[in-house]
Amino acid sequence: MTEREDARHVWRVVFPMEGYSNRYVMHGVLAIAGLHKAYLYPTQKVKYVKAAAHHLAVGLKEFRELVASPVDPENWQPVFCFASMISVHLSVVPIRLGVDHWPDPIYNMVEIFASIRGFQEIMQSFLKSLRKTQLAPLVNSIFREDEMLIPSPAVVSQSLLPSDIWDQISSLQHFLDEYQFPETHTINSPAPPTQDHSGPPKDYQIALDFLKISTRQIELAGPHLETGMVYMWAYPLTKRYHDDLKSYQPVALVLLAHYCVLLKLIDKFWYVNDMGRQLLGDIEKNMHPGFREWLVWPRRWVFGK
Repeated sequence: MTEREDARHVWRVVFPMEGYSNRYVMHGVLAIAGLHKAYLYPTQKVKYVKAAAHHLAVGLKEFRELVASPVDPENWQPVFCFASMISVHLSVVPIRLGVDHWPDPIYNMVEIFASIRGFQEIMQSFLKSLRKTQLAPLVNSIFREDEMLIPSPAVVSQSLLPSDIWDQISSLQHFLDEYQFPETHTINSPAPPTQDHSGPPKDYQIALDFLKISTRQIELAGPHLETGMVYMWAYPLTKRYHDDLKSYQPVALVLLAHYCVLLKLIDKFWYVNDMGRQLLGDIEKNMHPGFREWLVWPRRWVFGK
């Protein structure tokens, strides 16, 4: 689940301890354990997937009742524990379905984004308190930014990132600045660039800004990468951006294609399931021909060609 030993302690000890007091959290832990067993022992996959589905369903029932109203300020930590596990379940769609490939990678990714954003909104008021609890390593392992950590070419070279990623992000900013965002969209219809507008909509500028933040955390992590550093990009993504992805808007797909480069970096985690490669393949299939040049750089780093 993680590379840092302090964060592993949270998964191994803190989550199960919360589960002893809150049954829905224990069901969440057992659901993930079942999925991991299904991954490890393919010949017994059906049995473990069924067990995982049962525990998830039972846990979700109580969890949904809890978050239907404002979370209790005195008992928010078990809610956080269970919510932290939801994105893992959404990330293992192929395992749960017993298939090798994501059924609909772009749509499946939007589901993960929506779940992470919903989790962020539910827990927003408690995040400042998180660092004072036993759950602190889950945050400390992800957010590395510090005023003493100055960006430099040497830092990039020691990370897992492509050496030219910041140049490419600058090119993305120029792309957004020049792109004409229409008031209404139609599926797969490109919008030709134009100079006559005031810049990208807030939804897209925030998406790019958070891509920079995510990239910066990965840069500072060196070889010790955590999935949360990649998944944090989902925090600010709006419904408009989600809808643009589902309708295959070129500008939305270009950003997502670059995100695939970050996803490829976390392939070593069992629950990621080759997500970056399969997602970029789906983007290629649905990208308008006029924008395929923007897939050249992501292809190089995801597919190696």
